[in-house]
Amino acid sequence: MRSRASRARTGALRGRWPALLAVGIGLTMALVLPGTAAFAATPDPLGKVIATTPVGAGPEGVAVDPSGTYAYVTNAGDGTVSVIDLATHTVATTIPVGARPGGVAVDPSGTYAYVANWDNTVSVIDLATKTVTTTISVGAGPFGVAVDPSGTYAYVTNSSDGTVSVIDLATHTVATTITVGAWPFGVAVDPSGTYAYVTNAGDGTVSVIDLATHTVATTITVGAWPFGVAVDPSGTYAYVTNSSDDTVSVIDLATHTVTTTITVGAWPFAVAVDPSGTYAYVTNAGDDTVSILAAPPAVTTVSVPGGVVGVSYTAPIQTTGTGPITCAVMAGSLPDGLTLDPATCTVTGTPTTAGDSSFTVRATGPGGSVTKDYTLSVIAPPAVTTGTVPGGVVGVSYTAPVQTTGTGPITCAVTAGFLRPGVALNTNTCTLAGTPTKAGDWKFTITAEPAPTADPAKTAELAETGADPWGPLALSLTMITTGAGALTLSRRQTRVNDG
Repeated sequence: MRSRASRARTGALRGRWPALLAVGIGLTMALVLPGTAAFAATPDPLGKVIATTPVGAGPEGVAVDPSGTYAYVTNAGDGTVSVIDLATHTVATTIPVGARPGGVAVDPSGTYAYVANWDNTVSVIDLATKTVTTTISVGAGPFGVAVDPSGTYAYVTNSSDGTVSVIDLATHTVATTITVGAWPFGVAVDPSGTYAYVTNAGDGTVSVIDLATHTVATTITVGAWPFGVAVDPSGTYAYVTNSSDDTVSVIDLATHTVTTTITVGAWPFAVAVDPSGTYAYVTNAGDDTVSILAAPPAVTTVSVPGGVVGVSYTAPIQTTGTGPITCAVMAGSLPDGLTLDPATCTVTGTPTTAGDSSFTVRATGPGGSVTKDYTLSVIAPPAVTTGTVPGGVVGVSYTAPVQTTGTGPITCAVTAGFLRPGVALNTNTCTLAGTPTKAGDWKFTITAEPAPTADPAKTAELAETGADPWGPLALSLTMITTGAGALTLSRRQTRVNDG
Protein backbone atom coordinates (compact mmCIF):
# COMPACT_ATOMS: atom_id res chain seq x y z
CA MET A 1 0.00 0.00 0.00
CA ARG A 2 1.33 3.43 -0.89
CA SER A 3 2.39 5.63 2.03
CA ARG A 4 0.13 8.45 3.05
CA ALA A 5 2.74 11.03 2.09
CA SER A 6 3.23 9.61 -1.39
CA ARG A 7 -0.50 9.65 -1.95
CA ALA A 8 -0.68 13.23 -0.79
CA ARG A 9 1.76 14.44 -3.40
CA THR A 10 3.84 12.87 -6.14
CA GLY A 11 7.36 13.32 -4.81
CA ALA A 12 8.84 13.51 -1.37
CA LEU A 13 7.54 15.77 1.38
CA ARG A 14 11.05 16.07 2.77
CA GLY A 15 10.11 13.67 5.54
CA ARG A 16 7.23 15.80 6.78
CA TRP A 17 3.48 15.26 6.48
CA PRO A 18 1.58 18.53 6.05
CA ALA A 19 -0.41 19.78 8.98
CA LEU A 20 -4.14 20.38 9.00
CA LEU A 21 -5.26 23.94 9.58
CA ALA A 22 -8.22 25.04 11.67
CA VAL A 23 -9.71 28.38 12.66
CA GLY A 24 -11.77 28.64 15.80
CA ILE A 25 -12.95 30.97 18.50
CA GLY A 26 -10.02 32.92 19.93
CA LEU A 27 -7.61 31.89 17.15
CA THR A 28 -6.96 33.39 13.79
CA MET A 29 -5.11 30.28 12.82
CA ALA A 30 -3.36 27.30 14.29
CA LEU A 31 -0.57 25.92 12.10
CA VAL A 32 0.91 22.67 13.39
CA LEU A 33 4.43 21.67 12.38
CA PRO A 34 6.48 18.72 13.63
CA GLY A 35 6.74 18.69 17.40
CA THR A 36 5.15 22.09 18.13
CA ALA A 37 1.91 24.02 17.95
CA ALA A 38 2.25 27.69 16.98
CA PHE A 39 -0.55 30.20 17.47
CA ALA A 40 -1.15 33.58 15.87
CA ALA A 41 -3.69 35.49 17.93
CA THR A 42 -6.55 37.45 16.37
CA PRO A 43 -5.76 40.91 17.85
CA ASP A 44 -2.19 41.01 16.50
CA PRO A 45 -2.29 42.73 13.06
CA LEU A 46 1.22 41.49 12.29
CA GLY A 47 0.26 37.84 12.79
CA LYS A 48 3.34 37.20 14.96
CA VAL A 49 3.81 33.90 16.75
CA ILE A 50 3.01 34.66 20.40
CA ALA A 51 3.53 31.18 21.83
CA THR A 52 5.04 27.85 20.86
CA THR A 53 3.69 24.77 22.61
CA PRO A 54 5.51 21.42 22.48
CA VAL A 55 3.10 18.58 21.70
CA GLY A 56 3.47 14.96 20.59
CA ALA A 57 5.26 13.47 17.60
CA GLY A 58 4.13 14.40 14.11
CA PRO A 59 1.20 16.71 14.91
CA GLU A 60 -1.34 16.87 12.08
CA GLY A 61 -4.88 17.93 12.94
CA VAL A 62 -6.17 20.66 15.23
CA ALA A 63 -9.62 21.74 16.35
CA VAL A 64 -10.82 24.31 18.90
CA ASP A 65 -13.85 23.79 21.12
CA PRO A 66 -16.81 26.20 20.75
CA SER A 67 -15.96 28.03 23.97
CA GLY A 68 -12.38 28.70 22.88
CA THR A 69 -11.07 27.01 26.04
CA TYR A 70 -9.09 24.12 24.57
CA ALA A 71 -7.43 23.12 21.33
CA TYR A 72 -7.07 19.45 20.40
CA VAL A 73 -3.99 18.45 18.37
CA THR A 74 -3.61 14.99 16.83
CA ASN A 75 -0.09 13.55 17.00
CA ALA A 76 0.27 11.01 14.17
CA GLY A 77 3.72 9.91 15.28
CA ASP A 78 2.72 8.62 18.70
CA GLY A 79 -1.04 8.02 18.51
CA THR A 80 -2.11 10.72 20.94
CA VAL A 81 -4.10 13.94 21.17
CA SER A 82 -2.56 16.91 22.98
CA VAL A 83 -5.10 19.07 24.81
CA ILE A 84 -3.86 22.67 24.87
CA ASP A 85 -5.20 25.13 27.42
CA LEU A 86 -5.71 28.27 25.34
CA ALA A 87 -5.48 30.56 28.35
CA THR A 88 -1.93 29.43 29.12
CA HIS A 89 -0.93 27.86 25.79
CA THR A 90 0.30 24.80 27.62
CA VAL A 91 -0.62 21.13 27.26
CA ALA A 92 -3.22 20.34 29.93
CA THR A 93 -3.28 16.61 29.22
CA THR A 94 -2.49 14.01 26.56
CA ILE A 95 -5.06 11.43 25.42
CA PRO A 96 -4.09 8.10 23.81
CA VAL A 97 -6.15 7.36 20.67
CA GLY A 98 -5.71 5.08 17.65
CA ALA A 99 -2.76 4.64 15.31
CA ARG A 100 -1.62 7.68 13.28
CA PRO A 101 -4.48 10.04 14.14
CA GLY A 102 -5.13 12.69 11.48
CA GLY A 103 -8.30 14.76 11.30
CA VAL A 104 -10.15 15.94 14.40
CA ALA A 105 -13.46 17.77 14.84
CA VAL A 106 -15.44 19.00 17.87
CA ASP A 107 -19.23 18.87 17.92
CA PRO A 108 -21.16 22.18 18.18
CA SER A 109 -22.07 21.58 21.82
CA GLY A 110 -18.46 21.02 22.85
CA THR A 111 -19.34 17.61 24.28
CA TYR A 112 -17.24 15.30 22.12
CA ALA A 113 -14.24 15.38 19.82
CA TYR A 114 -13.91 12.89 16.95
CA VAL A 115 -10.47 11.73 15.82
CA ALA A 116 -9.85 9.84 12.58
CA ASN A 117 -7.17 7.15 13.06
CA TRP A 118 -5.28 5.48 10.23
CA ASP A 119 -6.12 2.09 11.74
CA ASN A 120 -9.67 2.37 10.34
CA THR A 121 -11.22 3.75 13.51
CA VAL A 122 -12.58 6.97 14.96
CA SER A 123 -11.85 7.75 18.62
CA VAL A 124 -14.66 9.53 20.47
CA ILE A 125 -13.28 11.79 23.22
CA ASP A 126 -15.50 12.99 26.07
CA LEU A 127 -14.36 16.60 26.46
CA ALA A 128 -15.53 16.83 30.06
CA THR A 129 -13.32 13.95 31.21
CA LYS A 130 -10.73 14.18 28.39
CA THR A 131 -10.94 10.41 27.86
CA VAL A 132 -11.86 8.15 24.93
CA THR A 133 -15.33 6.79 25.62
CA THR A 134 -15.76 4.67 22.50
CA THR A 135 -14.04 3.66 19.28
CA ILE A 136 -15.97 3.40 16.00
CA SER A 137 -14.90 1.21 13.08
CA VAL A 138 -15.08 3.01 9.75
CA GLY A 139 -13.66 2.50 6.24
CA ALA A 140 -10.07 2.05 5.12
CA GLY A 141 -7.58 4.84 5.70
CA PRO A 142 -9.76 7.42 7.46
CA PHE A 143 -8.32 10.91 7.43
CA GLY A 144 -10.71 13.90 7.35
CA VAL A 145 -13.61 14.40 9.75
CA ALA A 146 -16.33 17.06 9.98
CA VAL A 147 -19.46 17.46 12.11
CA ASP A 148 -22.68 19.03 10.81
CA PRO A 149 -23.94 22.25 12.47
CA SER A 150 -26.75 20.42 14.27
CA GLY A 151 -24.38 17.91 15.84
CA THR A 152 -26.38 15.05 14.33
CA TYR A 153 -23.78 13.40 12.11
CA ALA A 154 -20.03 13.26 11.62
CA TYR A 155 -18.55 12.64 8.18
CA VAL A 156 -15.27 10.72 7.88
CA THR A 157 -13.32 10.40 4.62
CA ASN A 158 -11.87 6.93 4.02
CA SER A 159 -9.01 7.64 1.65
CA SER A 160 -8.10 4.05 0.83
CA ASP A 161 -11.53 2.85 -0.28
CA GLY A 162 -13.10 6.01 -1.77
CA THR A 163 -15.94 6.33 0.72
CA VAL A 164 -17.31 8.57 3.44
CA SER A 165 -18.57 7.04 6.70
CA VAL A 166 -21.61 8.82 8.16
CA ILE A 167 -21.59 8.49 11.95
CA ASP A 168 -24.80 8.95 13.93
CA LEU A 169 -23.63 11.04 16.89
CA ALA A 170 -26.55 9.97 19.08
CA THR A 171 -25.55 6.30 18.91
CA HIS A 172 -21.91 6.62 17.84
CA THR A 173 -22.45 4.07 15.09
CA VAL A 174 -22.01 4.23 11.32
CA ALA A 175 -25.42 5.09 9.86
CA THR A 176 -24.42 4.73 6.20
CA THR A 177 -21.44 4.78 3.85
CA ILE A 178 -21.30 7.00 0.76
CA THR A 179 -19.17 6.22 -2.28
CA VAL A 180 -17.27 9.29 -3.52
CA GLY A 181 -14.21 9.79 -5.75
CA ALA A 182 -10.71 8.34 -5.60
CA TRP A 183 -8.58 9.00 -2.49
CA PRO A 184 -10.90 11.30 -0.53
CA PHE A 185 -9.08 13.33 2.13
CA GLY A 186 -10.64 16.66 3.04
CA VAL A 187 -14.25 17.19 4.13
CA ALA A 188 -16.19 20.30 5.14
CA VAL A 189 -19.88 20.96 5.86
CA ASP A 190 -21.59 24.23 4.91
CA PRO A 191 -23.03 26.40 7.73
CA SER A 192 -26.62 25.48 6.85
CA GLY A 193 -25.93 21.76 7.08
CA THR A 194 -27.21 21.26 3.53
CA TYR A 195 -24.11 19.92 1.80
CA ALA A 196 -20.75 18.35 2.62
CA TYR A 197 -17.78 18.86 0.29
CA VAL A 198 -15.21 16.07 -0.09
CA THR A 199 -11.89 16.47 -1.92
CA ASN A 200 -10.96 13.46 -4.05
CA ALA A 201 -7.19 13.67 -4.51
CA GLY A 202 -7.01 10.72 -6.88
CA ASP A 203 -9.25 12.15 -9.61
CA GLY A 204 -9.11 15.92 -9.16
CA THR A 205 -12.72 16.38 -8.09
CA VAL A 206 -14.91 17.47 -5.21
CA SER A 207 -17.94 15.34 -4.33
CA VAL A 208 -20.95 17.37 -3.16
CA ILE A 209 -22.99 15.29 -0.70
CA ASP A 210 -26.64 16.13 -0.08
CA LEU A 211 -26.93 15.75 3.69
CA ALA A 212 -30.69 15.20 3.58
CA THR A 213 -30.35 12.07 1.46
CA HIS A 214 -26.68 11.20 2.09
CA THR A 215 -26.08 10.85 -1.63
CA VAL A 216 -23.67 12.58 -3.99
CA ALA A 217 -25.63 15.44 -5.58
CA THR A 218 -22.92 16.52 -8.04
CA THR A 219 -19.19 16.33 -8.70
CA ILE A 220 -17.04 19.40 -9.36
CA THR A 221 -13.78 19.25 -11.30
CA VAL A 222 -10.99 21.21 -9.60
CA GLY A 223 -7.17 21.18 -9.81
CA ALA A 224 -4.62 18.40 -9.49
CA TRP A 225 -4.57 16.35 -6.29
CA PRO A 226 -7.10 18.37 -4.24
CA PHE A 227 -6.53 17.91 -0.53
CA GLY A 228 -7.88 20.50 1.90
CA VAL A 229 -11.31 22.13 1.80
CA ALA A 230 -12.98 24.86 3.86
CA VAL A 231 -16.32 26.68 3.59
CA ASP A 232 -16.66 30.35 4.53
CA PRO A 233 -19.03 31.27 7.40
CA SER A 234 -21.67 32.68 5.05
CA GLY A 235 -21.83 29.49 2.98
CA THR A 236 -20.99 31.45 -0.17
CA TYR A 237 -17.68 29.89 -1.20
CA ALA A 238 -15.61 26.78 -0.66
CA TYR A 239 -11.82 26.86 -0.97
CA VAL A 240 -10.00 23.75 -2.22
CA THR A 241 -6.20 23.35 -2.17
CA ASN A 242 -4.78 21.62 -5.23
CA SER A 243 -1.43 20.35 -4.00
CA SER A 244 0.00 19.16 -7.29
CA ASP A 245 -0.49 22.40 -9.22
CA ASP A 246 0.01 24.94 -6.41
CA THR A 247 -3.43 26.49 -6.70
CA VAL A 248 -6.66 27.02 -4.80
CA SER A 249 -10.01 26.50 -6.51
CA VAL A 250 -12.78 28.84 -5.30
CA ILE A 251 -16.21 27.21 -5.65
CA ASP A 252 -19.44 29.21 -5.77
CA LEU A 253 -21.73 27.17 -3.52
CA ALA A 254 -24.90 28.56 -5.11
CA THR A 255 -24.00 27.12 -8.52
CA HIS A 256 -21.43 24.48 -7.49
CA THR A 257 -19.00 25.77 -10.10
CA VAL A 258 -15.39 26.97 -9.86
CA THR A 259 -15.44 30.76 -10.18
CA THR A 260 -11.70 31.38 -9.95
CA THR A 261 -8.38 29.61 -9.46
CA ILE A 262 -5.67 31.29 -7.38
CA THR A 263 -1.96 30.52 -7.52
CA VAL A 264 -0.44 30.09 -4.06
CA GLY A 265 2.79 28.62 -2.65
CA ALA A 266 4.34 25.21 -3.26
CA TRP A 267 2.40 22.09 -2.28
CA PRO A 268 -0.69 23.71 -0.70
CA PHE A 269 -2.53 21.36 1.62
CA ALA A 270 -4.62 22.73 4.48
CA VAL A 271 -6.99 25.70 4.25
CA ALA A 272 -9.14 27.59 6.75
CA VAL A 273 -11.35 30.69 6.61
CA ASP A 274 -11.46 33.24 9.43
CA PRO A 275 -14.76 33.75 11.32
CA SER A 276 -15.51 36.97 9.41
CA GLY A 277 -15.11 35.27 6.04
CA THR A 278 -12.66 37.97 4.97
CA TYR A 279 -9.52 35.86 4.56
CA ALA A 280 -8.58 32.28 3.79
CA TYR A 281 -5.30 30.82 5.04
CA VAL A 282 -3.45 28.15 3.05
CA THR A 283 -0.49 26.11 4.31
CA ASN A 284 2.17 25.54 1.65
CA ALA A 285 4.20 22.50 2.68
CA GLY A 286 6.68 22.85 -0.18
CA ASP A 287 8.06 26.26 0.75
CA ASP A 288 7.13 26.59 4.44
CA THR A 289 4.73 29.50 3.93
CA VAL A 290 1.10 30.38 4.53
CA SER A 291 -0.77 32.16 1.72
CA ILE A 292 -3.42 34.62 2.89
CA LEU A 293 -6.23 35.00 0.36
CA ALA A 294 -8.79 37.78 0.22
CA ALA A 295 -12.28 36.39 -0.20
CA PRO A 296 -13.90 36.95 -3.61
CA PRO A 297 -16.79 39.39 -3.62
CA ALA A 298 -20.34 38.14 -3.46
CA VAL A 299 -23.33 39.75 -5.17
CA THR A 300 -26.26 39.63 -2.76
CA THR A 301 -28.88 41.47 -4.83
CA VAL A 302 -31.13 38.75 -6.23
CA SER A 303 -33.15 40.87 -8.66
CA VAL A 304 -33.59 44.49 -9.71
CA PRO A 305 -36.90 46.35 -9.67
CA GLY A 306 -38.73 47.32 -12.84
CA GLY A 307 -38.80 50.83 -14.25
CA VAL A 308 -41.19 53.16 -16.03
CA VAL A 309 -40.43 55.11 -19.19
CA GLY A 310 -39.71 58.73 -18.32
CA VAL A 311 -39.40 58.10 -14.57
CA SER A 312 -36.07 58.45 -12.72
CA TYR A 313 -34.63 55.05 -11.72
CA THR A 314 -32.10 53.93 -9.08
CA ALA A 315 -31.22 50.34 -8.16
CA PRO A 316 -28.08 49.47 -6.16
CA ILE A 317 -26.37 46.11 -6.79
CA GLN A 318 -25.37 45.05 -3.28
CA THR A 319 -22.01 43.29 -2.84
CA THR A 320 -20.00 41.89 0.05
CA GLY A 321 -16.34 40.99 0.40
CA THR A 322 -12.92 42.58 0.69
CA GLY A 323 -12.86 45.92 -1.11
CA PRO A 324 -12.56 47.91 -3.15
CA ILE A 325 -15.17 46.21 -5.31
CA THR A 326 -16.06 47.49 -8.76
CA CYS A 327 -18.89 46.45 -11.08
CA ALA A 328 -19.29 46.30 -14.82
CA VAL A 329 -21.80 44.99 -17.36
CA MET A 330 -19.95 42.14 -19.03
CA ALA A 331 -22.76 40.73 -21.18
CA GLY A 332 -26.10 41.92 -22.49
CA SER A 333 -27.13 45.54 -22.05
CA LEU A 334 -29.02 47.84 -19.74
CA PRO A 335 -32.26 49.49 -20.91
CA ASP A 336 -31.81 52.66 -22.94
CA GLY A 337 -31.26 55.61 -20.63
CA LEU A 338 -29.71 53.61 -17.76
CA THR A 339 -26.04 53.18 -16.78
CA LEU A 340 -24.10 51.22 -14.15
CA ASP A 341 -21.74 53.21 -11.92
CA PRO A 342 -18.61 51.02 -11.59
CA ALA A 343 -17.59 52.45 -8.22
CA THR A 344 -20.95 52.30 -6.43
CA CYS A 345 -22.39 49.34 -8.38
CA THR A 346 -25.65 51.28 -8.81
CA VAL A 347 -27.91 51.37 -11.87
CA THR A 348 -29.27 54.87 -12.44
CA GLY A 349 -30.89 57.02 -15.11
CA THR A 350 -34.25 57.54 -16.77
CA PRO A 351 -35.53 54.74 -19.03
CA THR A 352 -36.53 55.86 -22.50
CA THR A 353 -37.87 52.65 -24.03
CA ALA A 354 -40.26 50.01 -22.74
CA GLY A 355 -39.23 46.34 -22.80
CA ASP A 356 -37.15 43.68 -21.03
CA SER A 357 -33.35 43.90 -20.94
CA SER A 358 -31.12 41.03 -19.75
CA PHE A 359 -27.56 41.71 -18.64
CA THR A 360 -24.73 40.23 -16.57
CA VAL A 361 -22.92 42.20 -13.88
CA ARG A 362 -19.36 41.27 -12.92
CA ALA A 363 -18.21 42.33 -9.44
CA THR A 364 -14.42 42.40 -9.03
CA GLY A 365 -12.37 42.74 -5.85
CA PRO A 366 -8.87 41.87 -4.61
CA GLY A 367 -9.97 38.27 -4.08
CA GLY A 368 -11.32 37.73 -7.59
CA SER A 369 -14.58 38.30 -9.40
CA VAL A 370 -18.10 36.91 -9.57
CA THR A 371 -20.98 37.40 -11.99
CA LYS A 372 -24.74 37.72 -11.61
CA ASP A 373 -27.47 37.71 -14.26
CA TYR A 374 -30.40 40.12 -14.18
CA THR A 375 -33.47 41.07 -16.20
CA LEU A 376 -34.82 44.60 -15.90
CA SER A 377 -38.35 45.28 -17.18
CA VAL A 378 -39.33 48.80 -18.25
CA ILE A 379 -43.01 49.51 -18.79
CA ALA A 380 -44.80 52.34 -20.59
CA PRO A 381 -46.40 54.87 -18.22
CA PRO A 382 -50.13 54.44 -17.73
CA ALA A 383 -52.59 57.02 -19.13
CA VAL A 384 -56.29 57.64 -18.68
CA THR A 385 -57.98 57.91 -22.08
CA THR A 386 -61.59 58.37 -20.96
CA GLY A 387 -62.40 62.04 -21.43
CA THR A 388 -65.92 62.05 -19.98
CA VAL A 389 -68.15 59.92 -17.82
CA PRO A 390 -71.91 59.91 -18.26
CA GLY A 391 -74.35 61.43 -15.80
CA GLY A 392 -76.45 59.23 -13.58
CA VAL A 393 -80.00 59.12 -12.17
CA VAL A 394 -80.87 58.66 -8.54
CA GLY A 395 -82.09 55.11 -7.95
CA VAL A 396 -80.93 53.85 -11.37
CA SER A 397 -78.02 51.40 -11.66
CA TYR A 398 -74.92 53.15 -13.00
CA THR A 399 -71.77 51.81 -14.74
CA ALA A 400 -68.98 53.82 -16.37
CA PRO A 401 -65.61 52.26 -17.29
CA VAL A 402 -62.55 54.49 -17.09
CA GLN A 403 -60.33 53.47 -20.01
CA THR A 404 -56.55 53.32 -19.48
CA THR A 405 -53.48 52.49 -21.53
CA GLY A 406 -50.02 51.29 -20.55
CA THR A 407 -48.30 48.09 -19.54
CA GLY A 408 -50.50 46.24 -17.11
CA PRO A 409 -51.69 45.43 -14.65
CA ILE A 410 -52.97 48.94 -13.91
CA THR A 411 -54.99 50.01 -10.91
CA CYS A 412 -57.09 53.14 -10.38
CA ALA A 413 -57.87 55.17 -7.31
CA VAL A 414 -59.81 58.31 -6.42
CA THR A 415 -57.08 60.68 -5.28
CA ALA A 416 -59.05 63.92 -4.97
CA GLY A 417 -62.67 64.98 -4.62
CA PHE A 418 -65.56 62.59 -3.95
CA LEU A 419 -67.71 60.14 -5.89
CA ARG A 420 -71.43 60.70 -5.64
CA PRO A 421 -73.05 58.64 -2.86
CA GLY A 422 -73.92 55.13 -3.99
CA VAL A 423 -71.19 54.99 -6.68
CA ALA A 424 -67.80 53.30 -6.10
CA LEU A 425 -64.62 52.78 -8.13
CA ASN A 426 -63.38 49.22 -8.72
CA THR A 427 -59.64 49.76 -8.33
CA ASN A 428 -58.67 46.69 -10.38
CA THR A 429 -61.02 47.21 -13.35
CA CYS A 430 -61.09 51.03 -13.16
CA THR A 431 -64.86 51.00 -13.44
CA LEU A 432 -67.38 53.31 -11.72
CA ALA A 433 -70.45 51.35 -10.64
CA GLY A 434 -73.35 51.49 -8.24
CA THR A 435 -76.75 53.10 -7.78
CA PRO A 436 -76.72 56.88 -7.12
CA THR A 437 -78.60 57.92 -3.97
CA LYS A 438 -78.22 61.65 -4.17
CA ALA A 439 -78.55 64.23 -6.97
CA GLY A 440 -75.90 66.84 -7.63
CA ASP A 441 -72.56 67.50 -9.28
CA TRP A 442 -69.52 65.57 -8.06
CA LYS A 443 -66.01 66.38 -9.09
CA PHE A 444 -63.16 63.93 -8.47
CA THR A 445 -59.72 62.85 -9.69
CA ILE A 446 -58.90 59.30 -10.76
CA THR A 447 -55.25 58.25 -10.78
CA ALA A 448 -54.05 55.25 -12.79
CA GLU A 449 -50.76 53.57 -11.88
CA PRO A 450 -48.94 50.29 -12.47
CA ALA A 451 -49.88 47.62 -9.96
CA PRO A 452 -48.55 46.86 -7.41
CA THR A 453 -45.69 49.39 -7.66
CA ALA A 454 -45.88 52.98 -6.55
CA ASP A 455 -44.35 54.54 -9.64
CA PRO A 456 -45.36 58.13 -10.40
CA ALA A 457 -48.78 58.07 -12.01
CA LYS A 458 -50.68 59.85 -14.70
CA THR A 459 -53.94 61.33 -13.55
CA ALA A 460 -57.16 62.45 -15.07
CA GLU A 461 -59.74 64.56 -13.34
CA LEU A 462 -63.22 63.48 -14.24
CA ALA A 463 -66.52 65.13 -13.44
CA GLU A 464 -69.60 63.02 -13.07
CA THR A 465 -72.91 64.84 -12.71
CA GLY A 466 -75.94 63.43 -10.98
CA ALA A 467 -79.64 63.80 -11.88
CA ASP A 468 -82.94 63.57 -10.12
CA PRO A 469 -86.09 61.75 -11.29
CA TRP A 470 -87.58 64.94 -12.64
CA GLY A 471 -85.12 65.63 -15.37
CA PRO A 472 -81.72 64.28 -16.58
CA LEU A 473 -78.62 66.50 -16.60
CA ALA A 474 -76.83 67.06 -19.86
CA LEU A 475 -73.06 67.14 -19.38
CA SER A 476 -70.62 69.03 -21.56
CA LEU A 477 -66.91 68.47 -20.85
CA THR A 478 -63.90 70.27 -22.25
CA MET A 479 -60.52 68.53 -21.78
CA ILE A 480 -57.37 70.59 -21.30
CA THR A 481 -53.84 69.41 -20.60
CA THR A 482 -52.00 70.73 -17.57
CA GLY A 483 -48.93 69.73 -15.59
CA ALA A 484 -46.48 66.95 -16.40
CA GLY A 485 -48.63 64.54 -18.32
CA ALA A 486 -51.71 65.09 -16.15
CA LEU A 487 -55.11 65.13 -17.84
CA THR A 488 -57.58 67.59 -16.32
CA LEU A 489 -61.22 67.67 -17.32
CA SER A 490 -63.23 70.82 -16.65
CA ARG A 491 -67.01 70.80 -16.82
CA ARG A 492 -69.75 73.12 -17.96
CA GLN A 493 -73.23 71.84 -17.07
CA THR A 494 -76.78 72.91 -18.07
CA ARG A 495 -80.04 71.43 -16.89
CA VAL A 496 -82.29 70.06 -19.63
CA ASN A 497 -85.99 70.37 -19.03
CA ASP A 498 -87.54 67.30 -20.58
CA GLY A 499 -90.97 67.88 -19.21
